[in-house]
Order: sequence, then C-alpha cells, then structure tokens
Amino acid sequence: RARRDALALLLVDCQLALNNPQAALAALRPVMGRWPASVRVWSAYSRLSGTPALASGRAWAATVGAARRRAHDSIPVMVMQGHVYAMAKQYPDALSEYFQAYRFWPGEPLLLLCIAVTYAGWAAAGRPDDRNRAVLLAFAFLQAYEAARGELHESAYNLGRAAHAL
Repeated sequence: RARRDALALLLVDCQLALNNPQAALAALRPVMGRWPASVRVWSAYSRLSGTPALASGRAWAATVGAARRRAHDSIPVMVMQGHVYAMAKQYPDALSEYFQAYRFWPGEPLLLLCIAVTYAGWAAAGRPDDRNRAVLLAFAFLQAYEAARGELHESAYNLGRAAHAL
C-alpha cells in the first residue's frame, strides 16, 4: 500500500506537469485519507490547490477542515488549518492552531514565521485587546524565527515587512 501511494504521488506530479489538475486531485484524495500527517502529501496538495483550475478558497478550506476533523494530531493539517483561519482574518483561531502545532514542533522556522505574521496581522487590524502586546509577541517570534533560520537576507526582509505592515 505504501508503494502504491508513492506511485500515486508520482502520478500527481505527472498530472500537474501535463496541466491536468482534476486528475491529479483524483489521484491525491485517497492518499490524503491514508497519510494525513505526511508533509509530502500536504505539499503536493498545496501545489495542486495553487493551480488556477482549483484555486477556490472555499474548497481548500473545506478539504483542510475535513482533514483536521479526521486527523487531530497531524501537524501539517494543524498548520494548514491555521492558514485557513489566518486567510479568513480569524486571528485567535489561527493562533490556536499554530500553537497546537508549536507544542510538537517548537523549533520549526516556518511555524515561528506563521505565528509572528498572524500576531502582526492581528495587531495591524487593530482587533486585539492589547495591541502593544500583540506587536511585541510578533517581533519576539520573528526574532525566534531569525535565530532558527539563521541571519539570512530572508530573515531581515521578513522583519522589515512586519515593521512596514505596522
């Protein structure tokens, strides 16, 4: 079964290369059900959902929500559900999902960046009870991101973007 699923993921890549996203999605759906914690599977789904033919936010949110209900302990699904909430500007719910993933994966730079961006977006929207605390937490997580990622131009760029957004 694992080999069959690996072949299905190759089929997804081939179908994407042939510009046939519907067939790629049909090949990927059963694999997503069997491997809900696989980063490779969710990476394939993310590439697939970015195609113009499947770029429906509602369908993406529904797929991720269904996967989250089935796989409570899947870190990639937690992060994806956080993205769904962040895109809907439901910042407290997004932070809740990100922090659930953070408990299991505390040193992951992408997760630190997601938390920082969510705090910065929440503060910029002017919705939190304590805006100053949200700003401080955003930059604290950005510094943790920089420490985990290393002093790269990308880290400095993300710090600058957050400062500019606020």
